[in-house]
Amino acid sequence: MREHFPKGPDVQFEEEECCALRGAFVNNESVFEKVGEFFGFDIARQAREMVNNSKRLGFPHHSAAEGVYLFMAQREQERLKNRDAGDILGCGHTIGEHRNALESLVGALSSREQ
Repeated sequence: MREHFPKGPDVQFEEEECCALRGAFVNNESVFEKVGEFFGFDIARQAREMVNNSKRLGFPHHSAAEGVYLFMAQREQERLKNRDAGDILGCGHTIGEHRNALESLVGALSSREQ
């Protein structure tokens, strides 16, 4: 993705990361409502829409969406932690693939907070 944005974007999600985040929004609707209350409903909806409409995603560091994505990814990690890694999801990925994508996402976004 860097070839399209030579000076950015600072935050980049690849296809599996976007897919795992889409799952986070779909499977954690009650959490999404709380995220909207905390970050603002417009920001939360825009963040969800960006992921829903993207196979890959890039945006500048300090985007309001970062907090939304981090929170939703952490909740999805919690939801998936006790499920069999080999189980196949409706998207065609395995639970293990989504876990790995979420781990990568949370690690990247958490390191940006410091």
